[in-house]
Amino acid sequence: MDRPKVARRERRLYISHDSTEQIYCATTYPLIAPNNSSIIVQGHADGVRISWRGGRPRKSHTSSHIDVIMINDSDDDQPSKDNDDACYEDEEQELDPDCPYPSIVHSLKVELGCAVTKVAVPSLAEITAAQGVHLLKTHILIVVACADGMIRAFTIPLSPPSDRDIRRRAEDCKKQAVILKSKTSTSVSGLAIKTRRVTSDAHQTRSRSRSQAATEGELLIASTSSRLNIWRLSLTSDGLQAAEQQFLQNLPLSAAGSRCSFHPSPRSTQMLVASYDGTVRLYDPFSPKSSLHGPSSRDSALPVAYSSADLGRWVMNYHTEFQCLKDDPLANPVLARRKRILDAKWVLNGKGVLVLLEDGEWGIWDLMTFPQSVNRPLDNFLLQGFLGSTAPSDTATAILKSGDSHRLAPMTPNTRKTKSAHLFSGPSKAISVSSTGGISISSTNAHNTSQPIEESVVMWYNSDIYTINNLTSFYQRGTSKGTATGGALGSLYAPGLTQIHDLNLHSESITSVSQFQALSTSAALSSFGQMNLQQRDLLIATDHRITIIQNQRGAATSRQLFQQPPAAVERPTPNDQAMLDVGMLDLGGMDRMLDSMANGGEIIGMRPRKVGFAGQMLQS
Repeated sequence: MDRPKVARRERRLYISHDSTEQIYCATTYPLIAPNNSSIIVQGHADGVRISWRGGRPRKSHTSSHIDVIMINDSDDDQPSKDNDDACYEDEEQELDPDCPYPSIVHSLKVELGCAVTKVAVPSLAEITAAQGVHLLKTHILIVVACADGMIRAFTIPLSPPSDRDIRRRAEDCKKQAVILKSKTSTSVSGLAIKTRRVTSDAHQTRSRSRSQAATEGELLIASTSSRLNIWRLSLTSDGLQAAEQQFLQNLPLSAAGSRCSFHPSPRSTQMLVASYDGTVRLYDPFSPKSSLHGPSSRDSALPVAYSSADLGRWVMNYHTEFQCLKDDPLANPVLARRKRILDAKWVLNGKGVLVLLEDGEWGIWDLMTFPQSVNRPLDNFLLQGFLGSTAPSDTATAILKSGDSHRLAPMTPNTRKTKSAHLFSGPSKAISVSSTGGISISSTNAHNTSQPIEESVVMWYNSDIYTINNLTSFYQRGTSKGTATGGALGSLYAPGLTQIHDLNLHSESITSVSQFQALSTSAALSSFGQMNLQQRDLLIATDHRITIIQNQRGAATSRQLFQQPPAAVERPTPNDQAMLDVGMLDLGGMDRMLDSMANGGEIIGMRPRKVGFAGQMLQS
């Protein structure tokens, strides 16, 4: 692959890879390859391209005996870990100290004969919860929507292929792909998948009919256009297989669906369907139609007493505001319509829905509260804001509770600047062109059950990209009752909502934005063992290039190999002071702290002594 273009701005690296083919979508895979490579999946004009970025490259002097073993083995039979480790170098590739970015070491292209417009991969929470599904731990699961209206699902081994194995692996993917035919002639506008484990009682009858491999799990595939289609495939140790009831449901929609997404909880199969008419509907495909209870994350098990024809129920509807307000004397009520939804995703571990509208407005619907408890309409956002240059004065505003409307917003330098900018400006112009945008949600601590789930959010609107590193903290500050305005105006923008500047798109349009997984190394952990809430590395796909925004994490280790350390004394780490406070510091940490004090150093975590007026204030 050609050498990428690299630009450094502030503490970020902008790495651009040009493509001769048009890129319709791109996403990152949540798992890491056995050689520590991150995986990128791209949808091109004639197929799918899978790239392995960074990690340990393959040995150039690998013996022909190992190559023969890898070629004769099928994709379903995984090589042993010893053989995998023997094929790669012992260490990862050395990075340039001036531009420390990993390169793409392997690439595989699967030609499908048509354009791939949508790509869906399982989430990290689903793979972690499906412990008994061996296929998800050793293979890459990809579901794509093609321009011919077909849905294709296939698997690829997680380890990168060798140079001699690329062509055979690409041909095997085309042969083993499961093709799902949609019953609509229009192209697919939304695609979502969900993997889940299946108990032995639920699939025992289906496993008996298949002597080759037992069913370990199920794959649910949903697509939206003018209708909602839901399929079900079986996950076995040999790969994907069509289930007995492959086509579950085919439902007409009152308006064309723009996006769909499954509930993030492994125990729930509820899904949201966003339509172009400004409506978000919650649907449960495995809930009985006669059930009258409210939405719950436990409505996931398929009852044995019901058939597939008796299942499926719409749970709740949410509507956006009108684009043409009825109280405007110049507005024509006949032309009134609701704001179009660009994207909608589950947030707050399935307790809320984040939507992005056509005018740059974003908002969060709280699914756990009811109108009677907060004295507000159900369709109102509990927290909302605006993106782009058409944003009004409130960058992030929470809906005020009853009794809080008499409070005044504090005047800060940030709010004063925002108010003065809109004081001498006219009303916002109407949107003359069709806006584009999307939302990317990634869980930080989904694999750690001892800590609360922290969600990282990336929203893009036209050519602007905004990030929220920790949505849970951002949401709690915005809806807190202790703040004067519920977290409105500029108090939320600085610590929570951040715009990415200096992004050169080369006059191309953004097609998708995805996030790389957070670091799990010791460098990414704080002194209390929690993940630093830094902005993740981003994958931005435009028409003919992908751009990776990589955060620089200090100097490279290769720069320090040729430098003499100034002193042989080890400085205490921030964790030493935390361990000392709880009485669990070992002898090594005590030696580091004593050596630092003997050399006139300062113990990390201790505040300097206040003198003068500040000292008197502390003593009083």
